[in-house]
Amino acid sequence: MTKQTKNAIIGTLLGDGWLEKQSNSGKALFRIKARSDKLAYLKWLRGKLIKLNPSPIKQIKAANQCYFYTETRKDIGDMYSQFYPNGVKVVPKALLHEMNHPMSLAIWYQEDGTLDRSSNHFNALFATHCFSYSKCQLLVRVLKRQYNLDASVHKTTGRGKQYYRIYILAKSMPRFIKLVTPYIQKPFHYKITN
Repeated sequence: MTKQTKNAIIGTLLGDGWLEKQSNSGKALFRIKARSDKLAYLKWLRGKLIKLNPSPIKQIKAANQCYFYTETRKDIGDMYSQFYPNGVKVVPKALLHEMNHPMSLAIWYQEDGTLDRSSNHFNALFATHCFSYSKCQLLVRVLKRQYNLDASVHKTTGRGKQYYRIYILAKSMPRFIKLVTPYIQKPFHYKITN
């Protein structure tokens, strides 16, 4: 698997993508789905994963969604072991070294990011609701180490539960926008404009 392909998968695993283990073979496949209005994004992402022999993009008309999946492979199985050590998705420490391309950051942002704008601030945030506080702190360290971005973890409440979100600090926003813009697809341009 190329570094670019691996970084594309890492970005989407932090977002909406997931891996499915295939029995006890040590192999897994990658899968993602999105709303039908994000079809252009799925086509672009599928192109980034072309070396993994992805399926054609298929539609679930009743759900207004599209999806694709890759072939089952040992190298994806290795990623499964990192991201799902006990069958539940986590943020592996290896991300400190492996998530190192702006495309990975842009994919994550397109899938789970929001541009929080008001008259007095302009910040990107990531919905990291499924990750613990310590895993969010690890992601903050990845952002600093790999992209020189300053970020912080904030609590939010939804449906009676507490979750965590990662905010890119205002001083890092110009750099963040510069890093992700070349990879932001048309359906998500609203996430990079003030």
